[in-house]
Amino acid sequence: MSQKAGPAPSLTANPQLPLAWSQQDLLTFMQTGYSANHGVAAGPMAPVIEEGLSQLPTEDLQAITTYLHSFNPQDESLPGKATEINRLAEQRVEPLTSQGARIFSGACMACHSQEKGAQMQGVRPSLALNSNLYSDSPDNAIRVVLSGIQHPAKGELGYMPAFRYNLNDEQIAALLQYLRQDFTKQKPWPDLQQRVAELRAETDPSPQPSPTGRGS
Repeated sequence: MSQKAGPAPSLTANPQLPLAWSQQDLLTFMQTGYSANHGVAAGPMAPVIEEGLSQLPTEDLQAITTYLHSFNPQDESLPGKATEINRLAEQRVEPLTSQGARIFSGACMACHSQEKGAQMQGVRPSLALNSNLYSDSPDNAIRVVLSGIQHPAKGELGYMPAFRYNLNDEQIAALLQYLRQDFTKQKPWPDLQQRVAELRAETDPSPQPSPTGRGS
């Protein structure tokens, strides 16, 4: 089944993001579907990477990224800025008093914590740097939680389960609002639970993960 596209985050200047897209970030994302400083290609973007951009010669991708990067301000981010953002996020010790914090601790921390726990299969995307959580629209973040990442752009990136089967609309809204406020310090998304319900009804149900971790 086809996947509906959500809002496309800007790859050029975006003052909301903690880190601007560097030319190397853009090149790595187009080649692999993953940028440690921005996140993972999911939904309809994954096949664009897998079947399209990643198949292009490096010289062509460098030409594309040079063009895109020409629109960005010349902000040479400090080499350790991403590490520092992640370190500060990990240092925050939030009491598990909110529903969202408890859901994150039980369902998300093992894969998304940058410093705690053993490295799981695939990459470990930083939520403190994830572009979707800084967006004015919650749609992409909702879609990823609902549907997971069953078919990543590259198999070595690993898979994410679909939580539509485990979490109701209220729980997903609580989780995302917690991530939005705790990791990004952005203002809460309005009417989030209603939007979760709308996108749950609109999106194609993801296949139940098989015992091997791959969707059917």
